[in-house]
Amino acid sequence: MHVNVQFIRKFMKNYFFNPVDDDPAAPDFSLADDSFLFNQGPTKDLGKIQFHDYKPVFEANKALPNVATFVKQIGLCFVFECCGQIDRKGCS
Repeated sequence: MHVNVQFIRKFMKNYFFNPVDDDPAAPDFSLADDSFLFNQGPTKDLGKIQFHDYKPVFEANKALPNVATFVKQIGLCFVFECCGQIDRKGCS
């Protein structure tokens, strides 16, 4: 499935830098239609969507090669962010 890069930019700030402490969400296996989002509907508030802390899930699966690679990439993202190379405001 193609993921629009602008969607990634909208979600990235809150996903990595602003986790919400909330009860885990149950998986949704329904056949509900979510095509609105992926058909480029209005997306003005996508940057307000909050996510749980990603770290526990990645930590539990860090033995998997692809997860280990992604964790390294996340670390580089934080290095760039801390060194001022990434403007977190530009991610929204």
